[in-house]
Amino acid sequence: MDTTSLNFMCWNCRGIFSSIPYLSEVLRNNDVDICALSEHWLRSYQLHILDSIDSNFVSISKGVDESNIESLRVNDRSGVAFLVSKVIYPYTSVIDCNNSRFLGIEVNIPNCETFFAFCAYLPASSHSIDFFREHVEYMFELLVYTTYQEIGTVVLLGDFNTKINGPRYMFSSDQRSTLFRSLMIEHNLVSVNMEAICTGPVYCNRQNEISEKVKAIRNSATKDTSANWITFEFSEVHDICNKLKCNKACGHDDIAYEHLRFGGKLLMKHLCYLFNLILQYAYVPKEWHKSMIILLYKGDNKSRTDTNSYRGISLVPSITKVFEKLTDIKLSSIRTDFPNGQQVAYQKLLSSLNASFNLQEVTLHHIEKNGTIYIVLLDSTKAFDTVPHDGLRLKLHEYGAHGKLWLLLDSMYTNLYGAVSSNGKLSKWFELKRGIRQGSSLSAKLYLIFINDLINELESSKEGAFFHDLNASSPVQADDIAIIATNCVSTQRMVTICENYSNMWGFTFSPAKSKLLQFGKRRTSTPTYLYQEPINYVTSARHIGIQLDTSLKTMDRTLKACRTLRSTTTSVIRLGIHSAIVNPIVCTKIISQLCYPKALYGCKLWGNLPALKY
Repeated sequence: MDTTSLNFMCWNCRGIFSSIPYLSEVLRNNDVDICALSEHWLRSYQLHILDSIDSNFVSISKGVDESNIESLRVNDRSGVAFLVSKVIYPYTSVIDCNNSRFLGIEVNIPNCETFFAFCAYLPASSHSIDFFREHVEYMFELLVYTTYQEIGTVVLLGDFNTKINGPRYMFSSDQRSTLFRSLMIEHNLVSVNMEAICTGPVYCNRQNEISEKVKAIRNSATKDTSANWITFEFSEVHDICNKLKCNKACGHDDIAYEHLRFGGKLLMKHLCYLFNLILQYAYVPKEWHKSMIILLYKGDNKSRTDTNSYRGISLVPSITKVFEKLTDIKLSSIRTDFPNGQQVAYQKLLSSLNASFNLQEVTLHHIEKNGTIYIVLLDSTKAFDTVPHDGLRLKLHEYGAHGKLWLLLDSMYTNLYGAVSSNGKLSKWFELKRGIRQGSSLSAKLYLIFINDLINELESSKEGAFFHDLNASSPVQADDIAIIATNCVSTQRMVTICENYSNMWGFTFSPAKSKLLQFGKRRTSTPTYLYQEPINYVTSARHIGIQLDTSLKTMDRTLKACRTLRSTTTSVIRLGIHSAIVNPIVCTKIISQLCYPKALYGCKLWGNLPALKY
């Protein structure tokens, strides 16, 4: 061990979860003895995560809830910590700092100079200058009213949220910097420019990294000939056009499916030629980048004046849809192991009932064994509308789309524009910088590619529930993700996997709308956190439209089906569909096709019902 010097390092996390891969690499590739972390955002029960970053380091830390550990909600995004090399750790002791934003350690190695290191996270500019001054004065009081400076060398590290003189910064003075520099001069402190082992603050910015990777892929794709063999055959265009359904809404160009379906073989030949030219040059016409957005009310008694109560459906040109259907076929041919087996959305012979069936069977299996099951129903915030385009491009490359095919998909999601159609009027065109166009023929495939790695991570973690030897931890229906675990620890770990994935790829889950159900006799109140907010424990919730009840009682579900059947039948009769007006056979057929499916949705999963509930 080199006792002549210590190598210090600073790392401003802004959330440790997104920084772990980078921080681990930096610690591994550099000779670091002590690393000061600020803004790790961890609660006290999560601090053990810091010990898993690098096996050669031991953590000394404070959580964001240091002053109020029992609180369920903590909005303070702070947290300080040290990662100390195991070689030095035996000679390290903690200095008591009566402030959650400060952490101190003393390093007293035999026959070596003593060091006193303090990690600080001073209030950000969103706080008042008085709040900032209070913490700055506390930091300097540590030096004034102690003998640390007389015994050894004092090192202040962390995020000071102010501007200090140095060769890397040019700025105009403000209150914060003036206050901080005056106290530095008063206490004879010197600002040291540490070696820049990272590219400034953008090193841990995942979105910047993704954008750089996409640029590199775009440059190399023009030279990649691996996908140049892809062409569209006339037979493929002919089959798709013949299967187009009539009476469907068209895009802003007013060309309907009927024009393509009944346009004849000559039109289809020209379309095939056009599609191959588009593929050859990886260029999509500008009009194909436009989509007309109509609003669909989500129902469920939601407020009609709230914009969140509506789902935007994009009406793209009909020719674009045919082209996207062809592209979907080419994408599907790249991999046979896609998607993950627990994803049931948009799969042949599978439906949402399969996801609910898997969830219910696993739950009942463990209950029969007197076990406990935890189910987390995660709510993805505007899932399709928030997919970052660069993240999608990177996922497509990892999926196996290379060369011209990747460039084509890149062009399809560049400079997208939309306009809202309402009451026969069209709004101004605006740019769509995020999201997959719902209503596009390719949107389902693209979203499955974007989310598939999350399901793989959940499955490979082996933290979830098993049905005998089958991993059944996460039945998924598109963006409806359910997590099944047998204990609180595994539940939290799987939720953390989802949280990390969302942080890494630029989308979010809603802690307020997510639900946690606990089945079984053993009850616990241990909270599960998502983005540091507890997920609500509930006794009943809907999973892809099917009611789940922790009591396993089905009477409420049966009564609800009866009420739904009664109300929908009454609504139909009020419209004039009555045996006194319409032919009774026709009336019966309409009611059986409209009312019964809505009331009996999911009834295929009802089993072992007593006679009273039939």
